[in-house]
Amino acid sequence: MPATPFVTSDSSHQPAGAVAGSAFVPSEDAEMRGNHAPRLTPRAAFYYFAQPERWQVLEGKVLPLLGKMKLRAGVGGVTAGRVPGSVNLRAAKVDLEEKRRILIPVDSVPPAHRAKSYLSTVDGCPGVVISLYEKAYPGLAETRPDTKRWVEFLEYQVGRTVPAPGEHVLERMLDERVKSRERAMSHEKRNTSKIERLEQEIEVLRAELDKRVEMAEPVDGSAAVPMVEE
Repeated sequence: MPATPFVTSDSSHQPAGAVAGSAFVPSEDAEMRGNHAPRLTPRAAFYYFAQPERWQVLEGKVLPLLGKMKLRAGVGGVTAGRVPGSVNLRAAKVDLEEKRRILIPVDSVPPAHRAKSYLSTVDGCPGVVISLYEKAYPGLAETRPDTKRWVEFLEYQVGRTVPAPGEHVLERMLDERVKSRERAMSHEKRNTSKIERLEQEIEVLRAELDKRVEMAEPVDGSAAVPMVEE
């Protein structure tokens, strides 16, 4: 197809009686502009759950390490609900309780995040449900984390839906990292970045344990008089 000729706006070269025009912007479809939908495969909705013994050090904070319970019939005790498309979690919740897992309510979201749920759909991707703390991009088949808001979400759960970690948990985590650092330092080929990460986590855990000691209140007692025969 021949290219459209370029015409200047110099009136001195226009023939008499030329018809006035206006600016023209070629239209492109969404695919050409790069605005096509993400290439995400279908993903079932889910609930987050926590375990009292599972914690992590993330962005300099001790935060719960969450798992996911997929809301799909036939998985983890989830059954089909009476209403088409719904699920029944009665058996799944019993299973969670037996395993000492804590279900995080779907509406347990920091007020600053201005959301009714920690789950989100993706425009142009039917059947896809992702976390509010994931980002989907045009043309990509994977999501990317929103780390800053994810940390805020995890912080919000501590003391609300998830009890703070016990001292024994913190001590175990500290011991694991001290041993890992020793192994990494004794290795013939030192992984400097791993050693630095472990040292940072050790510092965070020690600070958290020190904080627990400072906040602890002494246990009251009463006078004790020994029973001694003279």
